[in-house]
Amino acid sequence: VNKIREYIKTAGGDYESGRGLKITLVGWCTDICVVSNAIILKAAFPEARIIVDSKCCAGVTPELHDAALKVMASCQIEII
Repeated sequence: VNKIREYIKTAGGDYESGRGLKITLVGWCTDICVVSNAIILKAAFPEARIIVDSKCCAGVTPELHDAALKVMASCQIEII
């Protein structure tokens, strides 16, 4: 999160809210790594556009993958 805050400062975005920031996440384990990082980023930068590319992720099981996507969508994380 601190590295992202440093980037926001240099890019001219809103340091506190993340306004103007777009972050796209992909990963191997939707239901562990991707969901936890997406929620941390959304909490740290509530106005940033957080996107998860569901085709570039996989869960431990298909059911857990789908469940993690639903959780992220409910937290205003964009699922594509």
